[in-house]
Amino acid sequence: MAMLEVDEIRTYYGNIEALKGISLTVDEGECVTLIGSNGAGKSTTLRSISGLTPPRLGDIRFEGENITRTPPAEIVQRGISQSPEGRRCFPRMTVRENLDMGAYLRRDKEVGSDMDRVFDLFPRLKEREKQKAGTMSGGEQQMLAIGRALMAKPKLLLLDEPSMGIAPILVERIYETIAEINEQGTTILLVEQNANYALSVSSRAYVLETGAVAISDDSATLRSNPDVQKAYLGG
Repeated sequence: MAMLEVDEIRTYYGNIEALKGISLTVDEGECVTLIGSNGAGKSTTLRSISGLTPPRLGDIRFEGENITRTPPAEIVQRGISQSPEGRRCFPRMTVRENLDMGAYLRRDKEVGSDMDRVFDLFPRLKEREKQKAGTMSGGEQQMLAIGRALMAKPKLLLLDEPSMGIAPILVERIYETIAEINEQGTTILLVEQNANYALSVSSRAYVLETGAVAISDDSATLRSNPDVQKAYLGG
């Protein structure tokens, strides 16, 4: 049984059908990526999984249980957290306060050790622990957004466009850390427009086009696919 099963979901914004029957799976321990152009439905897929934009039709199952109509806060408690597109850090709060917000639903005694883990993964956040998030660079805010999502102690981490608007040198560092997070045992579903980075860290990938899955295969095979190279890899 897959950790996450998305079965023929159809998600709408008003009368506009954004997802037209998306199906995908993510197994425990995997890093799976969704690639595609703007408007393909990548972010909407993550929003549907996290309960922010529930699908009208279809089912989403997490660890065998249907979560299609589950409220977002309960989905976080079940073990799914998201680092959103555009980072969405709380600009007037410090780095530590933002990280604390990621753990706001937790009542266990491991919050402190998870904070230390985030600082180990992103030493720059430790350096800026008392700095307001709004004064940091885009790359630093992206580190903070991922760190905040990790503070929920997710079984499944949803990452939405982690390279967007960030200097290339920091993108490389962030992707090294994404690979490290996955190696440490956190399952990842990654949405990314930069297909080169996404395919380099993932085991499998789905190519989305206008709200539907056009191709799905292992990442190495997709990297050598001429159509994918031409459309997404600059080949």
